[in-house]
Amino acid sequence: MSVGPLERTIQEDFPILDHFKGKIRAFLQVQNGCDHRCAFCNIPKARGRSRSVPLGIVVQQIRKLLCCETQEIVLTGVDLTAYGKDLPGSMSLGRMVKRVLMQVPELKRLRLSSLDSIEIDEPLFEVLAQDERMLPHLHLSFQSGSSCILKRMQRRHTPEQALDFCHRIRQFRPEINLTADFITGFPGETELMFEETLSFMKEAKLGICHIFPFSPRPGTLASKLDGHLPKSEIKARAKHLRQENQRLFQEMLKKKLNTIQSVLIEEGAFGYTNDFIRVVLDSDLGLRQSIQQVRMVECTEKGWKGVIC
Repeated sequence: MSVGPLERTIQEDFPILDHFKGKIRAFLQVQNGCDHRCAFCNIPKARGRSRSVPLGIVVQQIRKLLCCETQEIVLTGVDLTAYGKDLPGSMSLGRMVKRVLMQVPELKRLRLSSLDSIEIDEPLFEVLAQDERMLPHLHLSFQSGSSCILKRMQRRHTPEQALDFCHRIRQFRPEINLTADFITGFPGETELMFEETLSFMKEAKLGICHIFPFSPRPGTLASKLDGHLPKSEIKARAKHLRQENQRLFQEMLKKKLNTIQSVLIEEGAFGYTNDFIRVVLDSDLGLRQSIQQVRMVECTEKGWKGVIC
């Protein structure tokens, strides 16, 4: 079969699947590259401009995965909320997700990888808020809770906009688990600015977050900024933020202790709830690659211990 120019470009940029067996959860890349210029990041240089997989190929790939006994799809991208900006017409991530769910009704479980909350448009918000097939977990690229640091990072949102999104989505999906990325010790971060990030994390009521101590990358704007902090202080702030995050996470877990939840079991005796919290089972009963009802009986550092019902 001959391959046209568009298809050839897609095949060069994205892994087009011919078969996929033995996995209950599959990751499908639908976007690559980035058009933004965050001060700490080299991705635009490494990955190039934002490119998207056309809707028809996304649908084709999802149908192929579902035929291979996959039950959950995770759409991924370097800057996933930029999906569609390079495609003809007025395509966006929200419009793509809506059409996927319409055209593939047999798809019962759909997740999205890391999102930029300021770029979540109304079509995407609507499907996240209203369609139960969108699983209740979002990982958000917040990076800081200080407006001053966000400006120095050249991010496109304010803390107020980020908090507004958290509050708004919970009005529609109160069970949703919101997690996020943060960088501590960015150049110019004062103790007060760090305290603003701590307060932000508390008010946003975030689950387990990815917290990174700032490390300058050669060639980035951040590497050239003034106000670099000592490594010991950067690490201390990261440790403090992780400890506070863990405290908040444990409070969240305790509220659901002894509840029964659906758990997608992958390898061995562990799996993940619909809101993407890790569950370690009391024993390996050979139930891998299945979805089971599990009672949460004990809180752990990363999630729960559970017992199959």
